[in-house]
Amino acid sequence: MAQIKGLNSVLKNLEKFGKEAENEIEDALIKASANIELDAKRLAPVNLGKLRQSVNTNKINDLNYSIGTSLKYAPYQEFGTGGFVDLSYLSEAEYTSSYAAKFRGKGKRKVNIPAQPFLFPALIINRGELIKDLKQSLKRLINKYN
Repeated sequence: MAQIKGLNSVLKNLEKFGKEAENEIEDALIKASANIELDAKRLAPVNLGKLRQSVNTNKINDLNYSIGTSLKYAPYQEFGTGGFVDLSYLSEAEYTSSYAAKFRGKGKRKVNIPAQPFLFPALIINRGELIKDLKQSLKRLINKYN
């Protein structure tokens, strides 16, 4: 699961405000999840459109959302294969390269598919807006109760 820098401290401060803060966080997460999903669909490579159509958001539990696809070939599109594996943007998304290194393969077959990232770039594009929304919520709550 991706951890967004600064998110934990903002969430910790928001927790002090109880249910009202939970509602603010939930609203921000719903908005961010929808935007990430839309951008991932926009960025997904299109052949027959199945990959694009498969991108969806699922609520895991309170304040926890997952955006992804269940298509088995999606990671190979995201990261590439063989000599074309591209992990350069993972550090910007705050993931380690070991997350996707398995897509390089074991060298038994020469299958080289260029990376066509769509999910991680969508996260990168939208995380700043999520942090901004949460910080604004925190300021509103602080001003309301001080």
